[in-house]
Amino acid sequence: MEFNATFLIATISFIVFVIIMNFIFYKPIEKIVNERENFVDDNYNEAKKNNLTSQKLIDDYNKKIDEANSEGKAIMTNRSNEARTEKAELIHNAHNKASQDIFDNQKALESVYDITKNGLQNEAKNLAEEISAKLFGSFNEEGTKDAS
Repeated sequence: MEFNATFLIATISFIVFVIIMNFIFYKPIEKIVNERENFVDDNYNEAKKNNLTSQKLIDDYNKKIDEANSEGKAIMTNRSNEARTEKAELIHNAHNKASQDIFDNQKALESVYDITKNGLQNEAKNLAEEISAKLFGSFNEEGTKDAS
């Protein structure tokens, strides 16, 4: 193989071309590639961060929903128990009122019975006196007639 000046000039031209291409073409492209890589990495890291934040928000939301459900169930249980207690109290009060009304009605009936009984006894007594007076009065009248 023969080395002459043309080979040397071609080699130097190639090296100069590579250096010029490096400054003009490769370095700006490498800079753009690095910027894009940094941009992608930054966006990826931000997306991971947002994903973690979103997951935390979702977990908090689910926790609040569970707490609200538990609280709602507790309120429903309390309301149900209050309603049962109120129902039992109303039934008890109604039973007591009914018992009191029955007792009052019995007393009223006894009072009416006593008044009616006393009235009938008085009427029977008066009738007996009238009948006695009439019988004894006519007997006395007849007895006086017989004695005269």
